[in-house]
Amino acid sequence: MAVYSRVLLLTIVLALTAVPGLAQGAPVLEHSTFVGGDGTDDIEDVAVDGAGFVYVTGNSSSRDLPVSAGAAQTALNGEQDAYVAKFTADGRLVYATYLGGMGSDNGVAIAADDRGSAYVVGIPSPEFRTTSGAFDRTQNGGDDAFVAKLTSTGALAYSTLLGGRVHDLPADIAVDADGSAYVTAEIGYVSGGSSDSGGFPTTVGSPSFGGYTDASITKLTPDGSGLAWSRLQGGEYRESGLALAVDARGAVVLAVAAQSPGLATAGAFDEQLDGGQDALLSSFDAATGSPRWATYLGGEWGDVPFGVAVAPDGGVYVAGSALSPDFPGAPSADSLSDAGFVSALSGDGAALRFSTRVPGMELGLFAVALDGAGGVWASGTSQSSDVPVSPAGRRLYGGSDAYAVRLSSVDGSRLFSTNLGGSYGYETGATIAALPDGRAWLTGVGNSSDHPLTADASNAQGRGIADGFLARLNPVGTAFIDPPTDQPGTGEPTGPGPVGPGGSGEVGGTAPLPAARVRLTGVTLTGRVLGFQLSRAAGVRAVLTGKVAGRRSRGRCRRTAKTGRRCKLTITRRATYTGRSGANRITVRFPGLRKGRYRLKLTAVTTDGSKSTAATVTLRLRR
Repeated sequence: MAVYSRVLLLTIVLALTAVPGLAQGAPVLEHSTFVGGDGTDDIEDVAVDGAGFVYVTGNSSSRDLPVSAGAAQTALNGEQDAYVAKFTADGRLVYATYLGGMGSDNGVAIAADDRGSAYVVGIPSPEFRTTSGAFDRTQNGGDDAFVAKLTSTGALAYSTLLGGRVHDLPADIAVDADGSAYVTAEIGYVSGGSSDSGGFPTTVGSPSFGGYTDASITKLTPDGSGLAWSRLQGGEYRESGLALAVDARGAVVLAVAAQSPGLATAGAFDEQLDGGQDALLSSFDAATGSPRWATYLGGEWGDVPFGVAVAPDGGVYVAGSALSPDFPGAPSADSLSDAGFVSALSGDGAALRFSTRVPGMELGLFAVALDGAGGVWASGTSQSSDVPVSPAGRRLYGGSDAYAVRLSSVDGSRLFSTNLGGSYGYETGATIAALPDGRAWLTGVGNSSDHPLTADASNAQGRGIADGFLARLNPVGTAFIDPPTDQPGTGEPTGPGPVGPGGSGEVGGTAPLPAARVRLTGVTLTGRVLGFQLSRAAGVRAVLTGKVAGRRSRGRCRRTAKTGRRCKLTITRRATYTGRSGANRITVRFPGLRKGRYRLKLTAVTTDGSKSTAATVTLRLRR
């Protein structure tokens, strides 16, 4: 009996750790390089095609990116341009190109087809280049989106605008086997006033505009000259399209942050809105745009989906931030820092296969991807010593590190996880792309002088205020990096760094935080949008508290909150790095606020020398 038990245990361990086709003695960090130039550069998204080529997009203020001859745009046009770079499967640069107008442009998301073409969605500035015959060549007002297709060598195949007269905030892009691009966005916001769709282009069969903002999902023709279909999704409050994925079975799945009831279909896993904001997962017919099913996923507080992926069997995987203690299928969180989640739903949206929380991920998980070896990867930014780390992984080392976790696609059990970062700065994780053999490409931005790099890095020296990074991870590696370097140990993480003192100030004022070298400037509350600026910050967490006027509250509050009840709104937003001053310009939106007095607590994480510090500022807001 003892011999049988021993053999059974060995079999289980091998089933959990072995990944077919991967060398067991290889390092975890197989390849790592910076991506950037002499300014501020970041990576917002990554994609991999069927041949293993890797594509990234992001933002750059550098004037010396290694652009290629024949690329779509070979010089920086404005203060900041979007950019695209393509790499071989072993990390060698194929091409790089700028994409931008005369102001500040943002590359938001990227997809790739198996012919080597890249599809990019972002936010354009004036005079952004469009191509002859494109669907829309004129900027419509507010914020539009741009959608661009690049050839396998980086030339511009098409470039079109997409939007209405008001706010259109693109979030994600996907592409099918025919080369048709799908884009999702949040549309309809007007600062300080009422809102409508602003004439956002839709096709026959689309629901009318619902409320404060709606999610949109649009399919372009393969040549970018028209719309195959375009529709809105929303109710009486606010919906934001955040992620989408298309599968080979003829479906496209949309992930929405939803605050309106009545959007789920009969027979769905959850037909009712559970809190102030839930994830909403919806499936549409890829050919016609007809809705198939929709389900809520959330608890009594606020839950947001940041990434979605679809398995070959149609199963849907979603990652994001779950602040609700009763988030379905996942153990109750010990604290609000246990916000990262990955959930799996059946292909018809009727059943929850599993939900898993990742401790310590207070900003949530930003992306999810399926490999071909039974794993589901997710990525985010780690700022806590509580995040689980595998024996060969790397513990939290700086004020914030990029983080990747690989789970079983069957039951959500953790198979592998690691941080990635240096000690003399910060790293933030952006997105992740999985490979068929179980490995994954992790991307993000950072400025650590000792960011771990490999000997074959194409850019081994960060030269700007911040640079993007691209890293390939092997989940069965026996050591983090080869050869071993004088870097932090692996295994269980250590405790956090010291916390700096806070400050206070009125709206519109300045709150200096000298210990953490963080300064909030130009804090304004316009309508429901709070704008502020952070210097040398790796990330921000905002918590708003106040008395709710009226019977119903929205946002992160319970919908059943009574008049006068205290309501807590928690918003997490990863920083974006723009401009040449090294500042992070962040906008945090608080939907559904009524008149009253609110108290805002902002915590910014940064570094001071070699020590991790945090700083807190409290502002009293009056509307």
